[in-house]
Amino acid sequence: MGRLDVTRLIDGLYIGSQPPLGDILARQGFDVLVLCAEEYQPRSTNFPDLTAVIHAPLDDARPTVEEIDTALKAAMNIADFHHHGKNILVTCIMGRNRSGLISALALHLITGRSAISCGRYVSDTRIDPIGEHALNNQHFLALLRTLSVAI
Repeated sequence: MGRLDVTRLIDGLYIGSQPPLGDILARQGFDVLVLCAEEYQPRSTNFPDLTAVIHAPLDDARPTVEEIDTALKAAMNIADFHHHGKNILVTCIMGRNRSGLISALALHLITGRSAISCGRYVSDTRIDPIGEHALNNQHFLALLRTLSVAI
């Protein structure tokens, strides 16, 4: 896997599918990688020259309370890195629901817009490699509504 599948949400914040191992992310100008797929959590050392790799694994069907807490912390870290001018890529396997949730929460923190409107924006902007819109899972949309009051 050598191709990079990403969608720009705003300057410095991108969402995408499972990233390839190696230095392609750094060569493409990314500083920070967020890994949201529970089943894809390679070591940070597999992505050389990045400032940080944030591990925020989420179950694709029913994230646990601990995973949800990790997702909130990841969104806060993304907002902080963005504030410091870093280019961030938030990923899961398809770049749809898990990465969409965390991206929407991060956008909420970065822009001050409501989390729900950020979720709609992510859904409208990100279409994965098989033509599906991000945040199309009703469970993740309900989770976004719930989490929007937590931050």
